[in-house]
Amino acid sequence: MEITKIFLNIDKEQRWLNEMVDSGYRLVKRNLFSYQFEECEKSAYRYLIDQRAFEKDNREFLSFSEDMNMNFVAKQFGLYYFEVDRDEAVEALYTDGKSRIHLYLRCILGLLVIGLLNISIIHGARGPYFCNISIPLVCNSVILGGVLITVVQYFRNIVSILQRRR
Repeated sequence: MEITKIFLNIDKEQRWLNEMVDSGYRLVKRNLFSYQFEECEKSAYRYLIDQRAFEKDNREFLSFSEDMNMNFVAKQFGLYYFEVDRDEAVEALYTDGKSRIHLYLRCILGLLVIGLLNISIIHGARGPYFCNISIPLVCNSVILGGVLITVVQYFRNIVSILQRRR
């Protein structure tokens, strides 16, 4: 089964993947905006997503993940998708506040890149038109709005973590 879906927030994407496996579908492949699933035992796995720097060589990180019994499923745009047996002890990749804040900051940086690309497209938006409305202008404005909302959500998460530390 293949599903096309767009996520800007990795927490929401991870939650959705875990809902899919609870429904009996296991992630096997990730391409651009599509997810490929195969049937599996319901709730047999849990998915974890990590945002890493855009480095070509992350062998040390992948080796670490294997040592933690996390199976590497896919990599796309700096996002790493891992599958863990539901019975394994790994609940989350980042359990302490400082690591979680760094994860959110990496996500914000990625979203800022997407936002800047969208601003440049909006700035030079011309046709094609539908009912005298520029399609690139409208689509990229919607994406930019989603990016801004997600960045605000990440900042709220960071503030919440910092408040809990006090």
